[in-house]
Amino acid sequence: MELSTDIKNLFDLMVDDITLLVSLHDKELTKETLTLLKDNNFPYTLGFALQSKDSAEIFDLLKSGIDDIKDDNLDELAADYADIYLNNTLSASPFESVWLDEESLVMQAPMFEVRECYKKFSLEVDDWRVRSDDHFIHQLQFVAHLINSKDYKNLQDLSVFMDEHLFRWFDDFAAKVAKRCATKFYAGLAMLTFNYINELRDVLAIILEQERASKEEIETRFTGAILLETMPLNYTPGASESW
Repeated sequence: MELSTDIKNLFDLMVDDITLLVSLHDKELTKETLTLLKDNNFPYTLGFALQSKDSAEIFDLLKSGIDDIKDDNLDELAADYADIYLNNTLSASPFESVWLDEESLVMQAPMFEVRECYKKFSLEVDDWRVRSDDHFIHQLQFVAHLINSKDYKNLQDLSVFMDEHLFRWFDDFAAKVAKRCATKFYAGLAMLTFNYINELRDVLAIILEQERASKEEIETRFTGAILLETMPLNYTPGASESW
């Protein structure tokens, strides 16, 4: 099946959006990036317009977080970045294995399963020892890669990948970060990223004319899988317990 021009154009916008979101998760915010975000009225200028009820609140939170940042003092943001992505201070790992492995260990079966998904499309991470295959950044890059192919037959693979990997844990990651991080910027960014991929998945369901499986239904595909308790996507940065 050939995708319509409108869908291909939408996919171009999505690729640009995901690339931007990945860059914001990937490294500490710099003065130059902060200036670009402010000048471009981020996040209101994302190409794919989110429709969920809480998206407006998330946008306002993130924009407020950006406006609060002074370009001559990024120390608090840098500390929050380290707590989330480097030190596991929030007990919210960015690696899928930690969420799905029975002993919460890194580089376990989910990492190898994700690696096989990449390999099917002749892709591999640059250095899995530094950032393993199941890090959500790599997974988002994979989503962008398949969307960018604009090939209908890849969309089914993409939907299965998102259901059986990102959507088994990333909502819990985003919720925990939003509740426990110290800044509105990273609380909003985590929530926005989940909402974005969730609505992107809705678009895929429409294109494929397939109803989305619930998280419970997805878990039944895995023998002995335990359904993770989903934390609500609300937030009070820095006000939650830190265990």
